[in-house]
Amino acid sequence: MKIGENYVQYAYAASVQVDCNPYNVIAISALTGNLTLNIPLNPMQGMRLVFIILQDGTGGRTVAFNAAFKHNWSDVGNTANKTSTISFVYNGTNWIQLGAQSPYV
Repeated sequence: MKIGENYVQYAYAASVQVDCNPYNVIAISALTGNLTLNIPLNPMQGMRLVFIILQDGTGGRTVAFNAAFKHNWSDVGNTANKTSTISFVYNGTNWIQLGAQSPYV
């Protein structure tokens, strides 16, 4: 479902593969289990992606990334109803984390 110009929300699934063209802000519906983010479809060098990750009312759901994501993700603080974000830029081969992951708030 497209919500804004570059924003889309994906339903939770244990394994999610997003299409990053034309969307670059990706929200995942409340995690009801652990999540693995697969390599995004249709990347272009220099493209940026922001993932918004929401824990459900239980919390404690882990997030794993495909090896193409170079990151320092931490699930610390992934308690009930908390949200965290993480941003990446595509260098033509890998998705490189931009700055720090936002803490779960």
